[in-house]
Amino acid sequence: MLIAIAGGTGSGKSTLADALAAATDGVVIRIDDYYRPLNHLTFEEREQVNFDAPDAIDHVLMVEQLSMLLDGQTIEKPVYDFTKHTRAVFGEKISPCSTIIVEGLFALYWEELNQLCGTRIFVETPFELRFMRRLRRDIDERGRDEQEVTTRFRSHVNPMHERFVQPTLAHADIVVHGDHPLQESLERVLESVGSGQPTLI
Repeated sequence: MLIAIAGGTGSGKSTLADALAAATDGVVIRIDDYYRPLNHLTFEEREQVNFDAPDAIDHVLMVEQLSMLLDGQTIEKPVYDFTKHTRAVFGEKISPCSTIIVEGLFALYWEELNQLCGTRIFVETPFELRFMRRLRRDIDERGRDEQEVTTRFRSHVNPMHERFVQPTLAHADIVVHGDHPLQESLERVLESVGSGQPTLI
């Protein structure tokens, strides 16, 4: 079974994906790892790339590898190094399992991916909370400074969210709220997935 979890940056989709994987003994595939390699650019040029647009993702490779997992094949998933704005030299071996969870901004964007998914989830979260989570993550985990994060959020992140991410809510079978307790959302998702019935939460 393939479950897709989409939503804006800082919405809580990664947290929900990890909790769902733990509850189902599944594996999480993060769309962020499929950012295109940018080794041909200088670091300064990489910093100018719009990482919040769908074209930044190698979705052809991602769909191919997800299809392989669904067919019972092991894959060598790319790993993205956010401190260098390009792929790491090493990959990550992922073995097939009963529950595969793909999460990321564009998890409901491409029709090819939507067709593979048994359940599609969108995490809806208020703008202010998404911004604060993004700010904290990028400073703590990705070595950014506050001004860089704030500028990128206003110039790239939020405009791309409104244009490309938010409209994909229309493809969701389940909508949860990222400002609600995680356990509450997880239980309702598990109930909906188990029943096979679309649920608006």
